[in-house]
Amino acid sequence: MTTAITTLCPKCGKHETESAELACKACQVELRQEWETPPEFYSWIDRIWSPEIDVCASESNTKCRRYLNTIINTLEWNWVEWNSGPTTFYCNPPYADVRPWIDRAAEAAQDGAVVVMLLPATLATSTNGTNLPWFGKALNKAAECHLLWPRIKFIPPKFVKASSPTGANALFVFRPSPLDLRRTALEPVDCPIHYTMWAA
Repeated sequence: MTTAITTLCPKCGKHETESAELACKACQVELRQEWETPPEFYSWIDRIWSPEIDVCASESNTKCRRYLNTIINTLEWNWVEWNSGPTTFYCNPPYADVRPWIDRAAEAAQDGAVVVMLLPATLATSTNGTNLPWFGKALNKAAECHLLWPRIKFIPPKFVKASSPTGANALFVFRPSPLDLRRTALEPVDCPIHYTMWAA
């Protein structure tokens, strides 16, 4: 009589998984928010905007020499005060809820900073064609919106299987501007939208 070998999740060590190299389903959901910006795409960003601080990163995936670690809850910090003055920040936030990140980027811009933020573009419109709340919020607060092509191949975190990109992305740029950042979703949007082809 043979005994079935149970493979436990290499991340949590509690749940069964199909491979010793892959996380269990529960951990896969948790890790879904930690996909990394690929270096070839970031090099394009760096040539144009030259960010100095990554505000949503870890030691293993930061794109800048200086970074704010997600463990300390970056959203609770004033990014400009933390840096002792305005600079250019890069942000690839968790996509589960991007609204607080948009608010924080707009506040940093009001304090004199530039924030380059990578967000999904496939959720730009709902099934009835209307803007989703967070996308309208970003357009109302940003100075630029770049709809990107080709699609970005994000780097999966450890214990997560790589996959082909299924959605498009948009790059929002927040900067100090004379525009009134208190506009409501019903007021005209002044943020220009560009269809941008990036290249490494």
